Amino acid sequence: MNKPPIDDALFRWILALSEKYRKMRVTTSVSSNDEVHQAALFPSDGMLLHMDFLMKNVQDRTNLVQFLLMANTESDREACLAVIQNELIMELKHVMAQLPGRQFAFELLSVPLESFCRSDVNPTTVAMSMNLSVADVKERLASLHDTNPALGLRGCRSFARFPRLLDVCVVAIQNAMRSQASTAPTDVPPLQITLPLMSTSQEVGACVASIRAIVPDATVGAVVATPRACLRLTGMAEGLDFIIYDVLALTELVWGCSREDAEHFLDQYLHDHRFPISPFESLDRHGVGKLISDSVQKLRGAESPAFFQRTAKHHCEISLAGLPGHFDPAGITFTHNAGITNFISSPMCVPVAKLVSAQLAVQLDIDEPQIPVFPIM
Repeated sequence: MNKPPIDDALFRWILALSEKYRKMRVTTSVSSNDEVHQAALFPSDGMLLHMDFLMKNVQDRTNLVQFLLMANTESDREACLAVIQNELIMELKHVMAQLPGRQFAFELLSVPLESFCRSDVNPTTVAMSMNLSVADVKERLASLHDTNPALGLRGCRSFARFPRLLDVCVVAIQNAMRSQASTAPTDVPPLQITLPLMSTSQEVGACVASIRAIVPDATVGAVVATPRACLRLTGMAEGLDFIIYDVLALTELVWGCSREDAEHFLDQYLHDHRFPISPFESLDRHGVGKLISDSVQKLRGAESPAFFQRTAKHHCEISLAGLPGHFDPAGITFTHNAGITNFISSPMCVPVAKLVSAQLAVQLDIDEPQIPVFPIM
């Protein structure tokens, strides 16, 4: 073998080898303005663009999302939605222009609606600007407030409360995609939309129906972010084209604590050698991992044949996102071994994901990933 190059050339050489041998697809998750620039540096097999930060850009620039949430009449809500839709189209076009030639999927709003209301909001000022009473504004703010934002009004629940918000997001995505394609209809890429935080087949059915009423041939998937969704996924998957497991969200719910609060006790656990490593630094294979792998086995089994008949034409019918730690090879190994075909990574971790996938493919000398059996602690 020739002597490997050094410095930047060495990096490119390693990436070239990774591309040659890896078996698993790698998708870039883009959830901030900074990550748009980072994603341009490292090519991947696709982009998962989160609408959260685009909507926050609109709110920061116009304050219209807060106005929508406070609006008292249908005409006021529709006026806000019309402008928000146009602003979202501009945001989407701007991002796509920075990432030309990429294949996009879009994850709809997943953050709590309360996060779109400015923390320094003055009820009196809002009441005067919107011709509302101060009592009405305070009542609306209270109705949006979550004691625990991670478990409150977010994901599909937001669309149950504000159905037109879902429509506006889908229409904005559709228009932005069309404007980026050529004038020929056949050049418009297929629309891939991801639903956030789904726990029941009823939630899936309502949102999928709304999306396909606007874009009949849309490819629709969902983020599995709760233990219930894992346990009931075979029923939910009947209306979906692809699945994304959110490991971070599942870890927080399975362990009963947030990543930010875990250090209050996990540091002591690690010091006392109760755990070798934090579940927020490396995938908890015996808890979260088993929940996911059991769910995947059911999907691939006889319980949900229609899902795989329908998704045979797609490359990434089952994906994993939100792995703990920015560079967790053990988590990528789990992705490969569990029969999951696509790993969703932050932009800066894309090269690591490709490298580990290639190492696994070479070491195991396999053509297809296998389902592991995890021991129960």
